Amino acid sequence: MKSKTLSTFQYAFGIIITLCTLGPFAWLFISSISYQIDLQEVPLKWVPKRITFERYIDIFTNTHNDIAYAFRISMGNSLIVAVFVTFIALIIGGLAAHAFAKYQFNFRRQLIYLFPFTYMIPSVVIVIPLYLLFQKNGNVGFQADPDRS
Repeated sequence: MKSKTLSTFQYAFGIIITLCTLGPFAWLFISSISYQIDLQEVPLKWVPKRITFERYIDIFTNTHNDIAYAFRISMGNSLIVAVFVTFIALIIGGLAAHAFAKYQFNFRRQLIYLFPFTYMIPSVVIVIPLYLLFQKNGNVGFQADPDRS
């Protein structure tokens, strides 16, 4: 049985890590709804005196701001990609899960163990082999539009 001190220490450590992780996101949101003058006060305050949603309204409604326009286009593109990738992953994953659940075939057990194992490989480890593969195929330094420099 764990001692009460150890359990209390673990909870305190977990709360500190959570606050350190979520703190920047909280400050990002707070600074987005605060007036500029309130953000320049010393000492900084976590709770703004006045709240404004002008920045959000400006991003989604201002037609004369090039940055807001680029943001809206990027958000639309990201949404389209996310929806299609999720849909395709659900279809392929569902079909694969059905095959593993209902049918007996060679190497079934090994393949079931292979799926979680692939998630254990850090993605950074794959970068150099991918670069070498792209370099071998002539895709390094490739420009889709030759007129762009």
